[in-house]
Amino acid sequence: KLDHNGTSARIGKKSPSKRAVGVVLDKLQKIAQGISTKKGVRECSKFATGRSVKMRVDNKSGNVRFTGLNRCLNSTSCPRCSHILGTARAKGIDSVAVPVIEGGGAGVMVTLTIPHHRKDKFIDLRRVLNKSWDALMRQKFGITCGKFNRNGKPLWVKSFDYTWGRNGDHLHFHCMILFEAGLTEDEFTELEDLCTRSWIKLVKKNFRRDASPEALKFERAYDVEGISKYNDKISSVAFEIASRGTTKQSKSGSMNVWELLWLCKHEPDDAKRKSYKRKFRQYEKDTHKLRTISYSKSFKERLDETKLSKEEVIEKQDETSSEVLAIRNDLWALVNQRGDRINLLELFNSYFTGDEELKPIIEEVMKVCNRYGEDSNNYNEEQMSKDWGDVSWKITLWMAQTRRRERTLSSRSSFV
Repeated sequence: KLDHNGTSARIGKKSPSKRAVGVVLDKLQKIAQGISTKKGVRECSKFATGRSVKMRVDNKSGNVRFTGLNRCLNSTSCPRCSHILGTARAKGIDSVAVPVIEGGGAGVMVTLTIPHHRKDKFIDLRRVLNKSWDALMRQKFGITCGKFNRNGKPLWVKSFDYTWGRNGDHLHFHCMILFEAGLTEDEFTELEDLCTRSWIKLVKKNFRRDASPEALKFERAYDVEGISKYNDKISSVAFEIASRGTTKQSKSGSMNVWELLWLCKHEPDDAKRKSYKRKFRQYEKDTHKLRTISYSKSFKERLDETKLSKEEVIEKQDETSSEVLAIRNDLWALVNQRGDRINLLELFNSYFTGDEELKPIIEEVMKVCNRYGEDSNNYNEEQMSKDWGDVSWKITLWMAQTRRRERTLSSRSSFV
């Protein structure tokens, strides 16, 4: 959990893999906006909802992000909104799961998959997966899970996950099932066996294919930390960043939707790049109105998060961060027009994670933002363009030097 220390002081230096989440999200969002078929995704985060756009720094990690922007709230196609909603969902799930574990209860993490081939249609796989899950929780396994809770009803949360590879679309569920009365080792083993047998039968009935027992994972969480780690996966928060500007590829030659999106721009082979774009657009079509996360009735009744609107969920993130910059609407439009948005994030991200040499440029950015701030009557567009242009040039020069150093270090490490 993050602490609100009420300060915007710089954090100690961190590796690029830990400090560039906000930057990568913005880069992914820019790619999505260029190829998405959905208007909401294309226009997401482009204009301020108030008089200015704010930049906030996380009080623990030092990562920076923009707030006060319009959001599409699309959790399947928009990387920024997926991350925002996922983070909020993780906190909501923790509010239910952690008290159960601390009260002597138990948690089980289940991954459910179905056999699939390259030519299978997404909609057919989705139908079988949903139908099999609904039956699993209605029948003996779900009823048995409910017997461990005070109200006699199962307590679970389930999320949709997706990868794509040589065998086509791979749809699966990550589920967390809670047991207030706890589980002995024998009870855990019996439930695992019941779940495996029931799932194989349901897949055979609904899909006429044989599901492999190895494709189903049934794991136990022994403590709050174990629950929280799996909670990240359920909430789709923890897509991993391998280095600045790149995403970590999934195993077995498959890729998740964000890896697919990254390759839509950065794949060097033109034919492959076009095929990745077609696949992403098809994924958008297939996931239209798809619920990426669902809860049992008993779980949902306990969720504090259900009392909040999506807009309030977004604003709750401000509780763990501090404002460091305000950019007036017209200046923000200029920043976007010049393509400085991601560079600006990179600059502040590097400064707040320990690069003190950037202080002079940071101060110049703040000076321009203050000169054309909300309380200023300075609306000279020509002068504003000139003032920001001077700062923009310095930021661009710094970015070029940074990229040159990174390429040099990369070539040296390859040589070694």
